[in-house]
Amino acid sequence: MFTLASKIRTAIMNDDVPALEKLTAGRNPAALTVWEGHSGLFTAARKGKRAAAQFFIENGSDPNRDEGYWSPLQCAAYYGRLEIVAMMIKAGGDPNRRDNNEKTARDLAEGRGFKDIVTLLTPYMKDPLAALMPESAAREGTAEKPAAVAAGDSWSLLAEDTAAHVFGSGNTGYRITEIFNFSARERTRIISNLETQADDIKTVSFDTLAEGVALAAALAQLQRLGGKADPESAQILPRLDKPQRGKGPAA
Repeated sequence: MFTLASKIRTAIMNDDVPALEKLTAGRNPAALTVWEGHSGLFTAARKGKRAAAQFFIENGSDPNRDEGYWSPLQCAAYYGRLEIVAMMIKAGGDPNRRDNNEKTARDLAEGRGFKDIVTLLTPYMKDPLAALMPESAAREGTAEKPAAVAAGDSWSLLAEDTAAHVFGSGNTGYRITEIFNFSARERTRIISNLETQADDIKTVSFDTLAEGVALAAALAQLQRLGGKADPESAQILPRLDKPQRGKGPAA
């Protein structure tokens, strides 16, 4: 006989939001324990189920909840779930929270080699010595940081096949991070509001992009930094029109 927890677990594994809505109707999804004492959000983060994670966040799940050793945010960082980490940051996740081994979410991601998550979390990290400084000195030491980040324009190698471009959008107070994964042929764009620290994150296929020049530039930067990728992976494949009924493709 299937328990409610096991049914919710199955819905999470299938990333099935309608099933989650039905199973949790009349209940508080954030209060349910679904797997080994963990919440639905923690479970979705571990398994990399983005739609399920968004469902639990929208229904009040806390990215900072203490779930024995990690919070859901720390779990997502450890398992390399970039988009889920971004969701949790936007929902109030605290990247400066430390686990029992004094490691932050960024530390966990860095230890596992998830440089894209390290890049995402770094601007949110607080200087642990700042609390020991006089208030005026702390302000002086941090006041210029957002402007410096916004004005920057840099490339870094996240993996052999992945490069990240971080740049500021004029004086608008936004920072944009573009991550180009040439093996997956995907670009992830993270738009960060430096004042509110909110993020908007979206991943798309290279083939949906109109900027072939941007892909060529990203490939050149990847190679400059020592990375490797098949040059054909930077080509945008033409979209084929669907043939009309009863007719083959045009010659």
